[in-house]
Amino acid sequence: EPSSARRRRTVSPVKRRSRVDEAPPPKRGDDRNEDLIRKPRDQLYYSRKARAVSNFKPYTLHEYRKTKPTEYIEFEPLRPNLNEDPALQEKRAKAAKLKAYSKELDRLNKVALAKQPKYQSPSPPPKQPTRLDKARVYAQTIP
Repeated sequence: EPSSARRRRTVSPVKRRSRVDEAPPPKRGDDRNEDLIRKPRDQLYYSRKARAVSNFKPYTLHEYRKTKPTEYIEFEPLRPNLNEDPALQEKRAKAAKLKAYSKELDRLNKVALAKQPKYQSPSPPPKQPTRLDKARVYAQTIP
């Protein structure tokens, strides 16, 4: 037993820390929001209180139906105003110029191709007669 009494007990480093060293648990909810407020204006961002609405006027159903149109009105969708932007006009002019150049080049190429003779594949060289062909020719000469 004297040897076991001398044995040292190991304690984990987690248990060794004292309660004084521990950080307090993080605040939650309204307590945390109050800590985040730096200026009076920040109160709006972090508060759950309802905001005051200044220009709200309640209407009755009868007043609503007076203002509402009786039939369905379909409006024409707004089209983009493409003629005002100078950068867009410049881009369009470049595209039109490129298209005209391409058409002219295509026309010139067609004219040049029409003048050239049609392409004909070269005829294959004549085949050398095989032994079987030679034998058939010889067989025809024999009476």
